[in-house]
Amino acid sequence: MQLIDIHTHIKNPENLQILDIGIEEEYEKYYVLTDEDLEKLEKLCNNKNCLAIGETGLDCSAENYDVQKQIFQRQIIIAQKFSKPLIIHCVRAYNDIIFFIKKYKLINPIVFHGYNGNSQTTNNLLNYPQVFFSFSDRFMHLPKTSEQIKKIPIEKIFIETDNNPQSNLYEILKRISQIKNVDETEFANQMMKNFEKITSFSLNNR
Repeated sequence: MQLIDIHTHIKNPENLQILDIGIEEEYEKYYVLTDEDLEKLEKLCNNKNCLAIGETGLDCSAENYDVQKQIFQRQIIIAQKFSKPLIIHCVRAYNDIIFFIKKYKLINPIVFHGYNGNSQTTNNLLNYPQVFFSFSDRFMHLPKTSEQIKKIPIEKIFIETDNNPQSNLYEILKRISQIKNVDETEFANQMMKNFEKITSFSLNNR
């Protein structure tokens, strides 16, 4: 069974992957990018292997939140320019991200990676057809996560290993299939369709 890892920091040839390659460790912590970094990002967007921009986003628990918002807006503009989906890291900042979606009339696909929002947040985000949700094993043991997965159609779900080398993609798929009461192969096939939809990348021609 071929699986898609929609967000990972760890290269694994066994799965199709959106591999995070562009952010240095200190940037990942503080979400501060220079003009030069953003110029490099634009150049990377011209590469046929660049299928998404991320991870980007907002983290209220990190430093320089105002700077984060400035950088995030510039990355939104780049995503719009190159018609790229955004892989979003979000910690207690869903309202701000929704604000920017509206401000920029963003129609590019958005994948909230490692999603762990509450019921109200999930209901709000489901109003946006361009929004998708990705789940890692980090929150799979939480009842809150299971409740949100029940609400979200499989047409909007991805799975990921993030930065955990011990994470088992198949176990995440299995757990979500059980929660959604869908066949594992059906769910895996649907994620392939989801992937092709957000990236416009044909898996048949790879």
